[in-house]
Amino acid sequence: MSGVDAYTKLLLHCNGADAATTFTDETGKTMTAVGNAQIDTAQSKFGGAAGLFDGAGDYCTAVDSADWQLGTTFTIDFWFRTTDVTFFHGFCSQYQNSTNFWAFQFHGGIKKITFSHTVGNVETAGNLATWDPSPNTWYHVAVVAVAGVIEFYIGGVKLTKSTSNNLPSFTDFSAVFRVGAGCDSGEFSYMMKGWIDEFRVSKGIARWTANFTPPNAPYGTGNLLAMF
Repeated sequence: MSGVDAYTKLLLHCNGADAATTFTDETGKTMTAVGNAQIDTAQSKFGGAAGLFDGAGDYCTAVDSADWQLGTTFTIDFWFRTTDVTFFHGFCSQYQNSTNFWAFQFHGGIKKITFSHTVGNVETAGNLATWDPSPNTWYHVAVVAVAGVIEFYIGGVKLTKSTSNNLPSFTDFSAVFRVGAGCDSGEFSYMMKGWIDEFRVSKGIARWTANFTPPNAPYGTGNLLAMF
């Protein structure tokens, strides 16, 4: 079971022994756990475990790579669960410095899911949509870009955006890729608090362009090997 196709640049099944700090990427990238980021068998969507992040300095990194220059067509998707729906959760990001970064996040205080891309202190893309999740519930979360147009899907349903600023291009930032950490002008502004499972980054493809049924098994199981 891997679930890797030509578009997949990162895939974390988040399986393993309880409290392990090894996050295995099916594409072969080395992941480094920071803080108390760990595998937790108390919760999972699939496979009996998930990645646990405590919201206070926990995240995982992969080294800088051309794979993170996502272009204007890409998909980032995963399963997410939290006990704290008022928290500001940073799902993933690259932070080069205070004026050059991008991030995919959920602002629990205002109930907004966001994708932003800032170059030279200018936000070249900023997209927001309302989402009001329930605590202790697994959600399939996806951000999909098609030729620079950003869309959000929760549970396979496209959200209506309150702000839409399309992405003209994606900068090749010189920075590690982080799972479980967001950012704005501060590097560690927003950390994820909760669990993730089946975290996938796809470059050069929009896995979904309309409402869909979320996967019912880990990527790499049967017809989910290269699920669109």
